[in-house]
Amino acid sequence: TNNAGTGTTQYTLKPMKTATSGTDTNHAKNLSSWSGEAVTFTKIEGAVSATLQETYDGEAVSAAQAISDLSKTELFYADKMIVTIPEETGKVLKSLKVDGADVTNELKTTENSRIYEYVNRSYENRALVVEAEYLRGFYLIYELNGGFFTDESAVPRLYTSENVGENVIELPVPKWANHSFAGWYNRVEFSHSDAIKFDVLDYVTLGQVGYNNAALKLYARWRDDYTVVFNDVATGAAIERLSVKMGDSVSEEIADEILSRTGQEYAVYADEACTKAVEFPYVGKDIELTLYVKYVSKNFTVRFNTFSNEQLSSRTVTYGDEMGALPTISKEGYTFSGWYVDDAYQEEVTPSTKIYSDRVFYAQWIKNAEEVNISPLKIVTIVTGGVAALSLTGLIAVWIVTKKKSI
Repeated sequence: TNNAGTGTTQYTLKPMKTATSGTDTNHAKNLSSWSGEAVTFTKIEGAVSATLQETYDGEAVSAAQAISDLSKTELFYADKMIVTIPEETGKVLKSLKVDGADVTNELKTTENSRIYEYVNRSYENRALVVEAEYLRGFYLIYELNGGFFTDESAVPRLYTSENVGENVIELPVPKWANHSFAGWYNRVEFSHSDAIKFDVLDYVTLGQVGYNNAALKLYARWRDDYTVVFNDVATGAAIERLSVKMGDSVSEEIADEILSRTGQEYAVYADEACTKAVEFPYVGKDIELTLYVKYVSKNFTVRFNTFSNEQLSSRTVTYGDEMGALPTISKEGYTFSGWYVDDAYQEEVTPSTKIYSDRVFYAQWIKNAEEVNISPLKIVTIVTGGVAALSLTGLIAVWIVTKKKSI
């Protein structure tokens, strides 16, 4: 502004951090070396005053207890402010807002902290509020050891006090070709005495482990085989534990060799209620899976060979059961003598005979004695030359008669 009559021109300058010459004490350009008209400056404040507000599990945190840090609290145009959030045991950042805008996703991760860089692009004097909201909990870090997540967005990255109502967090299951996932562990040395397998996360489990870090690192364990456990539905006991190379199947021959029982038939199911039948060959997809085996006793057919015109229906008998009452039959001219296991009549069948296979039983017959009808007798005596012949109807008898002589 040219001040008429004073010979002085007054300039109003926006505050800048970098000076072209001289010092930068007042965040304004020092043009003392200006050649020409005398110049005076009016300093314009234009600075942003930044304050930090924190809450932890819903409670306000005093400045003395704040775990975030602002690199500066007064920013002129183009000034940069760095918000540092160190990792701290038991606390995780839920959200970070600067001037009301959520910038949580813009945080950068360093070795021991996370940072957010804010650059002032305003000339106005105003108050800038940085809000950091923390929850009780810790970060989750996954070491996949060759595997991968099919959906990164569904992977939980925090375990916080907000999860308490849910009680547990289901841990994600990664994938790896020709490998089966064996679980998450807190140590990469899976056989170490302190190694703990995590199926889910909850405060009780973590309390038992004695976890006290700002971040929990979980290590994926892999196997190139899987285990099939065959359970007997009736008893609940394991029949067999079978180790199968990942990608290979359990053949029908192998299943039959393991599960076959004399006199019993079996069916295999994927559920204990026996509603989802399993067919072989069977390929497992989990590190360990349980198949349920239901047994039923076999039924056998007993047939009767009557050696007559009389036909008997076959009988169905369960494996190991007794025959029970046996049928009786008749045949003209014969007497029924019982049932035998073979047609040589070496072993007789009784009601207590037990059945273990399909059988044929044979009837034994004894021929009845024949009756002889004799007509009334007619006796004719014929004497010829000392031989007497007695003729009977239906019967002929001959006697030799010796005539005695007297001397």
